[in-house]
Amino acid sequence: MANYQRMTKAELIPALRGLEAQVASLESIAAERDRLSHELSVHQIELEAQNQELREAQRLVEESRDRYVDLYDFAPVGYVALDAGGHIQEINLTGASMLGVERSRLIGIPFSLYVARGDAGAFREHLRQSGQSQEPVTGELQVVVKEAQAIRVQMVSLALRDGGGGISRYRITMRDVTAHRRAEQALRESEERFRAIFEQAAVGVSQCVSHTGEYVRVNRKYCEIAGYAREELLTWRFQGITHPDDLEAELNLMQQLMEGKIRTFSMEKRLRRKDGEIVWVNLTVSSMWASGEEPTYHIAIIEDITERRQAIEDTKLRLAELEPVSEISTTLRAARTLGEMLPMLLDLTLEALHAMEGSIWLYDSVEDVLRPAASRGESEKDGTCPHPLKPGEGIVGAAFATGQPHLAGDFRLDQGASEAMCQRIPPGIGGAAIPIRAGEKVIGTFVINVSLPRKLTPSEVHLLTTLSELAGTALQRIMLREEVERRAAELEQRVIQRTAELSQREAALEAANAKLTELDRMKSQFVSNVSHELRTPITTIKLYASLLRRGPPERRDQFLDALEQEANRQAHLIEEILQVSRIDSGRLDLHYAPYALNELAEASVVSREPLAAEKGVTLACKPLKPGPTVSVDRVRTLQVIDNLVENALWYTPTGGQVSVATGTAEADGQIWATLSVTDTGMGIPKDELPRIFERFFRGEKPREMQLPGTGLGLAIVKDIVDLHGWRVTVESQVGGGSTFTVWMPLA
Repeated sequence: MANYQRMTKAELIPALRGLEAQVASLESIAAERDRLSHELSVHQIELEAQNQELREAQRLVEESRDRYVDLYDFAPVGYVALDAGGHIQEINLTGASMLGVERSRLIGIPFSLYVARGDAGAFREHLRQSGQSQEPVTGELQVVVKEAQAIRVQMVSLALRDGGGGISRYRITMRDVTAHRRAEQALRESEERFRAIFEQAAVGVSQCVSHTGEYVRVNRKYCEIAGYAREELLTWRFQGITHPDDLEAELNLMQQLMEGKIRTFSMEKRLRRKDGEIVWVNLTVSSMWASGEEPTYHIAIIEDITERRQAIEDTKLRLAELEPVSEISTTLRAARTLGEMLPMLLDLTLEALHAMEGSIWLYDSVEDVLRPAASRGESEKDGTCPHPLKPGEGIVGAAFATGQPHLAGDFRLDQGASEAMCQRIPPGIGGAAIPIRAGEKVIGTFVINVSLPRKLTPSEVHLLTTLSELAGTALQRIMLREEVERRAAELEQRVIQRTAELSQREAALEAANAKLTELDRMKSQFVSNVSHELRTPITTIKLYASLLRRGPPERRDQFLDALEQEANRQAHLIEEILQVSRIDSGRLDLHYAPYALNELAEASVVSREPLAAEKGVTLACKPLKPGPTVSVDRVRTLQVIDNLVENALWYTPTGGQVSVATGTAEADGQIWATLSVTDTGMGIPKDELPRIFERFFRGEKPREMQLPGTGLGLAIVKDIVDLHGWRVTVESQVGGGSTFTVWMPLA
């Protein structure tokens, strides 16, 4: 301002003009500012509207994301994302739950750590195939989850790539198919069991179309009974192999079955086999459709009863034959001597067979000849001579020497006929020579003659054989009576001699008396032990009998079960006591024969498998291959193994193991066959080991636990082992189980 005052007019005018220009410029700037301010207000309004839209969009996105997260996390399958190295980048809750690990602890962990060791290679191959494919790749492997459990997982993998074409990650879905695979396995096993039962059934089984009778399925036994190959039967109908005389009755029953009047029926019928043979079967038919449904298929079961039917017919024939046998037997029992009995037997036999001639020949062991003891007829038309015959001579001697019936259509033409016989026997005479047996010994020959063209029928020959056996028994009885009478006199003399000898044995009796004293002590101990073992079950039986009489009816079955258990226990004890008695009295005979030790061990294991299952104990057989052969009494050897295995099962807790092993070992300079029974039971204290083979000895622990037993099982094992000349050893550790080993010489 001060500067303008000092200016001259000439200087002030340009200055004012400059100010005017600045003012105009400022006004222009102000106008531009107002315009820009207006535009800014407009933009602010637009931005606010856009922000509102963005906030709404964000809200929708968040809602969508929440829904996606829920779908992702709680999907019925597991989702997992792996980086190119196989490390977990993402996993949903289902996948984490499947692995049994918290989701946050899985991020960054190699997925291969959760793959079962046996499937590690398969997992790597699965990722490799996914990396090479543009499509999802499906695979299946085992995944180890919490508590070292394994599940079967089906994986579908897709490899994602970055801009350079390299693999950036793997997207994988997992589905637990463990239950599905188990169900499939169970179904396969069930089908296999059905096929095995169907195919290996002991009776014939078939499935047929009910309306037509066509075979749909037949098992091996059905083919065997019907006599056709399976392929042949499947082209037939059951009507084609049914005997015509039985077809109408079966079709009537089938009609009732299809009309719903009956659900099943049984009948006996005949089948015509391919070879023309007729077989009798017991047929049972059952429908396979539900009540009210249309008839479809039926099951037919057949059992071959041909032998049973034949046995019935044979029995009827046999009964008819036994009538004369019974009459003859009654008559023979009244005979006292051979001279009285033999003519009577011959007459009754000729009458029963409607024959006129016959003879009975007895063997003379002193002269080694057959002599005629009785005969009927005008001449010896039976192919014999009046003089004695050597065994093997003529038809009579041939039947005696071979022990077999000798049948002849014509005695003169028989290859066993002698020249003398041909001269004495007229043409047209035939018959049979039957050996007479007393037990297993042939003592003579029974001869019956018939006039041709008649021939003895098979039933007549059978009757003659039966009468010959009856004659042998009667002859033996009479000869024994005569022998007894002869020996009675001899015995009387021997008794006198024996009495004299007994007086000389007084010293020996004194020694025997000492032994008897010891035996008496053992007997007293035995009786005491037996009384104790018998008293307990008897007391229990009386108690439950009283409860059964007075107790509530609803508990009657429980009381009866207890009674049966105690009765079985007492029967088992008595059987063991009788076994000990037979051993002590020397009446336990051993019958030696060579046997494979593996076979005996496996037979014992199979017989004790039900007890092992009941006890929850694993029972296994571990045979040496090839196993040793031993010469033993099979029954007693199995009793030894059974007793050892049963003891092991009783004294082994649930979840334990019992094994039966065979082998060989060297001891005392020879090779032995060995059989060992090992358990994981309670073991035997060291101070009880020397007494475990004593009769009625039971350890302290089994008595405290009230385990069943009589204390005779191991004693019987020791007795049988000693009778065979074997050895038995035992190794045991308390809490660590026991091993009993039987040592047997090799055969």
